[in-house]
Amino acid sequence: MKRRSLVLVVLAVALGAALLRVPVWTAQILSGRLARVFHRSVSIGAVRYHLVPLQVEVTDLRIAGATPADEPFLEVPRLAVTPSLAPLFDRRLVLTRVVVERPRVRVRAFRRGGDDLPHITLGGPGREVQIRRLIVAGGELELDHQRVPLDLELPDVGGRLNQRRPGVLAGTFSCRPGPGPPSPRSRGRGGRRARRGPRRARRSSGRRRSRGARRRAPRYAGR
Repeated sequence: MKRRSLVLVVLAVALGAALLRVPVWTAQILSGRLARVFHRSVSIGAVRYHLVPLQVEVTDLRIAGATPADEPFLEVPRLAVTPSLAPLFDRRLVLTRVVVERPRVRVRAFRRGGDDLPHITLGGPGREVQIRRLIVAGGELELDHQRVPLDLELPDVGGRLNQRRPGVLAGTFSCRPGPGPPSPRSRGRGGRRARRGPRRARRSSGRRRSRGARRRAPRYAGR
């Protein structure tokens, strides 16, 4: 009995140590795969797993620029991915929700032609990806030092990329329109008060003018 208990304790400790190392192994595997795709050095701050709801959180993701002296091509302070377990026996990758917070993409175009975009290599047949909801919040696209804000929310995003030859990608992309701006009727009481305000102001100003005219009328009549 003592030997069995000792074996169980050793197995439990080994399993716990392995579970603690899973986020570190995930960061190493993910950075290695991205480095092979973009042909640039990739660094990841940390990877965290959340069970309820099931979510993978990646922080401080960076893909280097064209040269070591350049700023990073891509910076993502936080990336949260919620996978879907529905297509377990399918080649599709289905994600319930992807949230990209404050991403920053830098691209430079050269006067002699060309740009500093990375040469992407997939290394195999493309896999269909479906994202039920994609959210990009507080992002920026820096093109030749001109910044363009990136804020979007798209439902049912789908796509697939294939590599025809080195440096040339082809594929499909589809999505449904995201939510538009709120209508005036959906603004609640604040919107109705804002519409009533000018009407009350006009009525009160009308009363003041009419009273002033009545007071000045006898003076002109007496003269």
